[in-house]
Amino acid sequence: MATAPSVELASKSAMATDAPKVEGTVKAAKAAYAAEDPELSRAVHDAKAGTVADEKHGGAGSDYIKSIVFGGLDGIITTFAIVAAVAGASLPLEVVLLMGFANLIADAISMGLGDYLSTAAEIDSIMQERKREAWELEQYPEGERQEMIDEYVNNGFEKEDATTIIDTFLKTNPTESSSTSSSSLTT
Repeated sequence: MATAPSVELASKSAMATDAPKVEGTVKAAKAAYAAEDPELSRAVHDAKAGTVADEKHGGAGSDYIKSIVFGGLDGIITTFAIVAAVAGASLPLEVVLLMGFANLIADAISMGLGDYLSTAAEIDSIMQERKREAWELEQYPEGERQEMIDEYVNNGFEKEDATTIIDTFLKTNPTESSSTSSSSLTT
């Protein structure tokens, strides 16, 4: 795929002269991707090799995209339905607009509150599961270890690899291992 000259030029110059300024940044990684420039991508990743990863994936608003799209579509459809119904009843334009705006505001509040409550319930459920898994790990470590290994094997890992992963988890942070390994594979 051909890239825009400005993007290509920007990526080449970033690699050649500005690499120290942009190394390890999401901006540089995105520029490399946009320019389809594997050399710049390698330079960005190689420059941060051996350092603690501080790259934040996603960017501003990425956590809210699903809610925005879902809420926007719902708002458009329901507002259109209300306006069409009220207009079809041959009511005055002021009433049609009033009903449309009232529906828009009510829908926004409803969608926002619904999203908040469902997210809070999901987080609560995850935290309860983590507490249960941590308790199980304290009560019967070998059984929980085997359960986690089996979970990884069921998700396509070789038994040796799954064992290495779980043993590493258990060695570095045993209280987090059980709850993050099992549930992260299924969510």
